[in-house]
Amino acid sequence: MDGQPEWALRAGVAVCFRDEDTNALLWKARMNVLPLEGDVVIQIVDGVETEYKVEGVKFEFLHQNVAGPTGVYVDGVLQFETFTPSEFAYVGPVVTVSAV
Repeated sequence: MDGQPEWALRAGVAVCFRDEDTNALLWKARMNVLPLEGDVVIQIVDGVETEYKVEGVKFEFLHQNVAGPTGVYVDGVLQFETFTPSEFAYVGPVVTVSAV
């Protein structure tokens, strides 16, 4: 399967969704097609759907978190130390949204 880029393309690109007012990261998702300004996107958490309007799409330099795990689990999710950006960054899409 080496050398077959279509395998990677099927997964899409990691997209960050941020709140327009606070710039807080709401969620990340892999997408093959980016939403357009004015589109409505839906986040589903524990069966609850929340609609957001896309206010803008831009590309930013994104740093990965190199913080270590604390060994503590909250609701079955492993917790990590305070975010520590890596030296390396990649350019990724950031979608700014507002609640509908």
